Amino acid sequence: MSPSAWALPPEILMDVIEYLRPATTIHDHSEAWITPMRYTNWWTLEAANEEVPSNATPTHLIPPSAIPPQVGMDFIRLRAVSRDFYNMCTPFLYHEVNINGDYIQLRDVHLPVISKYGRFVRILRIVFPLPTVEEEEEKQDFIHLIHKILPLTPQVTSLHLYFPSESRAILTPTEHLQTLINCIPWESLESFGVYSRGIFHSVWPSWPSAMSNGILAALTEMPPRRRRALRRLDIANESIPEQVFDSIRSNFTTLESLTIRRSLRFDGKIWDNNNQRKWNPNLHLTCLQLIDCTSVYSAHVPRILHLFPSLKRLLISACGNWGDEIPPSREEGWSQRSDALHRRLPYLEEFLIEHMVKWEILAMGEISSRLVIATGLPLGDLVDAFKTDAEIFPGLRHLRLDKRFPHYTPTAGWEEDSIPTTVESQGVTAVEPIASAPAAIELPPIIPVPVGELEQICRDRGIELSRDAVHLAFSNL
Repeated sequence: MSPSAWALPPEILMDVIEYLRPATTIHDHSEAWITPMRYTNWWTLEAANEEVPSNATPTHLIPPSAIPPQVGMDFIRLRAVSRDFYNMCTPFLYHEVNINGDYIQLRDVHLPVISKYGRFVRILRIVFPLPTVEEEEEKQDFIHLIHKILPLTPQVTSLHLYFPSESRAILTPTEHLQTLINCIPWESLESFGVYSRGIFHSVWPSWPSAMSNGILAALTEMPPRRRRALRRLDIANESIPEQVFDSIRSNFTTLESLTIRRSLRFDGKIWDNNNQRKWNPNLHLTCLQLIDCTSVYSAHVPRILHLFPSLKRLLISACGNWGDEIPPSREEGWSQRSDALHRRLPYLEEFLIEHMVKWEILAMGEISSRLVIATGLPLGDLVDAFKTDAEIFPGLRHLRLDKRFPHYTPTAGWEEDSIPTTVESQGVTAVEPIASAPAAIELPPIIPVPVGELEQICRDRGIELSRDAVHLAFSNL
């Protein structure tokens, strides 16, 4: 190794490499609400100079949403210092690969890069294209290249597959589906996600993809050894076959993170009498996210938490149905009872609630969390929930509201002009405020809230109040 590389201990060298390497993952556990086109390869320019044939044009190399070229240049310069640094940095350069559905880019950029560096890839996202009838041949070529690429990435630990909804795609032959299933490196996977692209662009239901349903069905056939290796599972599909969901909640009991978006739309509720026996406890689950699922009844959410005693993060967004029955109110003093939920389970670290009304907030108010993040709620419903039940959210220390919530302080008063009537989509460093929403979204009518009411409630309970939260999942429901 050259003197320049020996100058620092290996641990510090690795810290320098990690610091200089940009992280293209937008936010942990975010794939189910971040549109896949937000993910790009910051190394595209550098890889193109190294691998792409000379006849490839620049338009093939950089997608419109590419990260600016200056991002990651310090890391690329470090890699060019010497052969030793080149060898140390290369595995980190291709740690994450995002294939955005462009056949030409797949052929001219991704395939050459993965053919040489596929053993270094750990995170792989594949967006399958939305072809017309005239592009059917190109779609088949795209799938054939994916069949070549997957076996070249034997060490992938995180795989995310995005499929077009069937209403916008050409039906895929069964043999292609089976070949894709056989190519997936199940042995090495710790994180796996299956997504319908239509969900990221519309709140209206569409036909589920035969490809995504086929991949989900393959989960039920996984042997126990492979199931135990899987730590994170994301499903964002128009629906999920009932036998698949039954298998997930009864057999995948070593998952640490489970996210389901829109898929739970079966008859009945998640904790109905005929569903209770289908659940098995999971002592390892720390993150549960349920988004836009009509079968997730707010009054049932606290009932299932005893199955997950290690849970730290819970997200419930736009769930339930308009016809859901409003449960009866809890009696005063319920939080002091020995069988109260917070006396039987540890406090959550984060409880995120989005797009729900007053009775739903109250129904889940017995859940104990140190931090509650509330976004996209009808103005006044959160305040009314705290007024109706003074014991709501036991153990709460910090309440974070989104920026659109009215700023009513004891001195400033309530001013209608100070409240925005639209939410503009704008980038942030951690997550997109509204990942798949249009540029401007009309909000519900503004309803005045008495001055300082929420502030006074929080002061009385010793709760810190801030208004710096952003939407994580987006829904028009």
